[in-house]
Amino acid sequence: MCIPLYQQHKAEQFIYDRPYKRNFTSFEAECLANIMDKMSIAPDDCMAEVILKTQLQAKEEGVDRLVLTAHGFTTVERVDYIRTFGGDGRWHSVPVHWLEYIPVQRQTIIEMCESAEQPSRSTKIFKHGLLARLLNL
Repeated sequence: MCIPLYQQHKAEQFIYDRPYKRNFTSFEAECLANIMDKMSIAPDDCMAEVILKTQLQAKEEGVDRLVLTAHGFTTVERVDYIRTFGGDGRWHSVPVHWLEYIPVQRQTIIEMCESAEQPSRSTKIFKHGLLARLLNL
């Protein structure tokens, strides 16, 4: 809020007289999601790092219910045989081993709200006064 441009303009909610679609920004939701335990929200067969994206499901009084989608990849080993002309003047089939990356995803429901105290349960995440908890594991 120290940037003058932000102080000069009234909020969209004040100008257009309509409520915001969410209580918290998508940036805040994804920041909280990215400090969660990735192993508990990643797809079961995921072999790579997951990318987390949030989407608003419902807005309640002081609480946002979000769909957290974990995008990742599973791998399948493949072998292709490439015909190559060798130094001996003959054609050879050379095996080329590679990994095929297949997209996988898993959706989890989380709730996000403001909180003054740090939670005690492991299914809750707390940062900068915001609290998120997993609803389905």
